[in-house]
Amino acid sequence: MASRVERLDQRLAELSPKNIGEQVRKLVIEIYGIDLQVVSDKNVGKQARYRETLVTDLLMANSRYSREAVHILSKVEFLIEYLNSTGERSPERIRELINDIFGINLYGISSLEGKGLALYSKGQWLVKGEQDLFILHTSASDEEVWIYPTEYFKHRRDDQLWPESFKHRLETLGFVFDDERKAYSYREPTGTSIPNDFKVTSTQSVLEEIACIRNKMSKGEGLHS
Repeated sequence: MASRVERLDQRLAELSPKNIGEQVRKLVIEIYGIDLQVVSDKNVGKQARYRETLVTDLLMANSRYSREAVHILSKVEFLIEYLNSTGERSPERIRELINDIFGINLYGISSLEGKGLALYSKGQWLVKGEQDLFILHTSASDEEVWIYPTEYFKHRRDDQLWPESFKHRLETLGFVFDDERKAYSYREPTGTSIPNDFKVTSTQSVLEEIACIRNKMSKGEGLHS
């Protein structure tokens, strides 16, 4: 079965050029269940301004706007205007735009499918499964993230939720345990959105630990063995 990103790319390549921006927004809802309009309306994340190269691309393709007028467009308005004005059709490039503007990595989200890690970000569930073991939850400002076990995992392993190797990897990355939330948390020290490189590194570490936990659970082994 094709992954979500494969299905998205196939459908993106088939879109007609007329009003492509709105078609892309609806397609992301259809395949991912993510409403970019809602993300835009909530203005989540801390991207202060759009990247200047993107602004320049839009200005060159659409003379109706000034540079300052472009910067005050909402995120979904910017995406739609950019796609409609530039005629961008590359599925990979469109996914990059969505990540750049909204901080939503559609390829990364697709890669989490079936891996045991739920993702709550931008004010909505982006990945969620009945047998997920942990939840990665980002703040509305995208400057803080929490990792904590699901009810499903707590029900099965209430006494062995945090293997030592898992705790060590998180603490090495800069996470600290939040007693109130019963979660490991990380706050970006600059007060801006957590950098994408850190998100990739930390998520990969969590996935590797979840794979190890799943393997031990399948063998009936203790998580601290």
